[in-house]
Amino acid sequence: FSFSQSENKSLDFYISKATEFITKDNIDSVSFYVNKVEEIKKNKETYKRYILFLSRLGHYYEGSGAFERSIQKYQNGLKIAETFNDDIFKSKMFADISQTYRIFHDYKKAIIYGKKSFKVIISNSKESLIQKTYALDVIGAAYNEFRKPDSALYYHEKILTYIPQLDSSLVKATIVNIGYTYMNLNRLEESRIYTEK
Repeated sequence: FSFSQSENKSLDFYISKATEFITKDNIDSVSFYVNKVEEIKKNKETYKRYILFLSRLGHYYEGSGAFERSIQKYQNGLKIAETFNDDIFKSKMFADISQTYRIFHDYKKAIIYGKKSFKVIISNSKESLIQKTYALDVIGAAYNEFRKPDSALYYHEKILTYIPQLDSSLVKATIVNIGYTYMNLNRLEESRIYTEK
């Protein structure tokens, strides 16, 4: 995985250019620079930037309706995270895959990958807890859209056990999601309480 400083600069340059064209929604230029990025080997100093780039690229394809390409980019990121034994980034890629399946209404797969995202994290560092909340949120969202609000509530409320290790502002989306889930259960007073929180 060793490579030169010039390759390191090239990687940053190509990622920057690809990101610029993602913003402009110029698919031909995105593809050109993505190919350049993928030609350069990744090492322990650069793999995180590359995985974050793959995540952004996956979101771009997801938003364009290119479901398979989106999943493929996340799976590529997952392989690299596994190479470097990085639980946080493995979890992130599983969660991104989960989100894509949820958007395309495959809720069973969304739940499976959401649970993988949660289970892969071993550490209880702050960074790990933040990623665990993301994993639990995607599981809860999938259950909500799968019309299983009781299960959604179980996973969303699990996040609240991480307070005070995590500041409550980091889980504000979860608090809103709990309010939404109570609304789906027609428990309107509880929904109001969480929404106001």
